[in-house]
Amino acid sequence: MTVTYTDGTSSKATVAFSDWTLNGGSSKPLAGDTTAVTASYRSTGGGGKDGVKTYVFATKVPLHASKQVASITRPALAVDQAQSVATPWANSPSGPL
Repeated sequence: MTVTYTDGTSSKATVAFSDWTLNGGSSKPLAGDTTAVTASYRSTGGGGKDGVKTYVFATKVPLHASKQVASITRPALAVDQAQSVATPWANSPSGPL
């Protein structure tokens, strides 16, 4: 992802997140992932419940302490990837942070 600051400079960071079900409970979170939310199931497309434990992960991105963030841009994703990515700014009515 690219972090752009109000002074026009930017920095890049590599961000990766664990599978949201930890592969059905058979794997561990990636290094650097912090569990933000846990649920005992996930909803199915048909409105039912799949009884697999699910997670939302958070990760830290280094920022310049003396600068103000103007925007955060993530790389373009393939359609199948984009459908599984959740970002806090994705549905922001005011656009990027």
